Amino acid sequence: MALLSKYIIALASITFVYKQPSYIITSLFKKEIIKEYFKD
Repeated sequence: MALLSKYIIALASITFVYKQPSYIITSLFKKEIIKEYFKD
């Protein structure tokens, strides 16, 4: 049972770590597009 909970925690943290950078990259990318758009 302890092994199962460790597996669930590991899976949750991996999912979080995997989703987090893509969210950050997306937001940075959007900011760059907005900057380029309003530069003229």
